[in-house]
Amino acid sequence: MKNVILILSMFCFSFSLTAGLYPIIQIEKEKVFTLDLNDWSNDLLNISILDQKGQVLFQEEYHADGLHIRKYNIKNFPLGMYTLVVEDPLKSISFDLFVSYHNVSVVGKESVFFKPVMKFAKDLLDINLLALNKDIELSVYDSGGVLIYQDYVSNLPVYNKRLNLHQLKSGRFDVVIEVGGKMYTEKFVK
Repeated sequence: MKNVILILSMFCFSFSLTAGLYPIIQIEKEKVFTLDLNDWSNDLLNISILDQKGQVLFQEEYHADGLHIRKYNIKNFPLGMYTLVVEDPLKSISFDLFVSYHNVSVVGKESVFFKPVMKFAKDLLDINLLALNKDIELSVYDSGGVLIYQDYVSNLPVYNKRLNLHQLKSGRFDVVIEVGGKMYTEKFVK
């Protein structure tokens, strides 16, 4: 009996940990939906709606210091597919939305992309990324656009790279990381 209670407790605990990882979209009436961010504890979020061509139709920065439910009325959006993107400093979550003549619906499941975390200190550049077995391409460019380092890997759950840049001259550098078709760019000064 104790084992059954222990297993049930572990299951409930693990479910509670994963239940609040992503925002929840609730379709209301006609072309109105709410975005429930109650389980996101990050202070600053970027919320965007993009059309099929990737053009930003709506964008806002949201400070999670009050009510965590946002309501969106997209009654003026024409028929078509759109993408709702919610980003914090570590991840980007997108939902595909279909807007018909009278309502809006979520199509499929959310897509989650974890952003790389980069830290430059002294002559070392540390790059960490939860890759989830996606293809990764890392490129470092100098201020003139000259490629000074490149790495390509695939099928790694986690990507960790430390670059020793002591031999480089002082200046401005760009780090470009492409993961599963998404590109992230970070600048640093040595």
